[in-house]
Amino acid sequence: LKPEDMLFGDIEAIMIFLRNTSFTPEYTVQLTDPVSGKKFDATVDLSEINMKKPTNTPDSDGFFATILPKGGNQVKVRLLTAGDEVELSKMADSYPTGVVPPKITWRLNKNIIQVDGETDRNIISQFIESLPIMDSKHIRNFLKENNRYFIVNSYYPDWKKEDRIKFIIEPKISLCSLYLRKDLTDNSFIRRLEKQLSDFC
Repeated sequence: LKPEDMLFGDIEAIMIFLRNTSFTPEYTVQLTDPVSGKKFDATVDLSEINMKKPTNTPDSDGFFATILPKGGNQVKVRLLTAGDEVELSKMADSYPTGVVPPKITWRLNKNIIQVDGETDRNIISQFIESLPIMDSKHIRNFLKENNRYFIVNSYYPDWKKEDRIKFIIEPKISLCSLYLRKDLTDNSFIRRLEKQLSDFC
């Protein structure tokens, strides 16, 4: 099994396990409240991290089936692997400067495996080109609901309830306002984790 063939959620599970067993379960981060701008240190117990499980059950090939709300088509979709994400990132980087790359279309072409029983890639690509926005959002939200990621709740006990911070470690790269301490010894894990931390929610 190659890492590029694995889902990000599975890769993150392995990384969390290795960090937990190689060092200690306690992992200290410096958090910034996006509302108040306050910074504080918080310690996360990696052994208590919970993984969000898919809300639907995939088939034996790992594909999920859903019916589009507007078009009524039955589609089979899959989660993207680490290799898929890297390929999409390279495609975007090589796109002409000043031109917005069609990232959603590229992603849907990798996500959608079958439409109404049809698996021909040319037919699926044409289907995606005319896909209503409602159906496109449905597929993306459906996949997000069935993705695996780690949920961590962290808060500074002296703050009011409304100031408590919640952040999610998701198997995807996104911008964030959460900062990690640079003085920890496990630098490779820090760099990797930094890329996986999502926005505060």
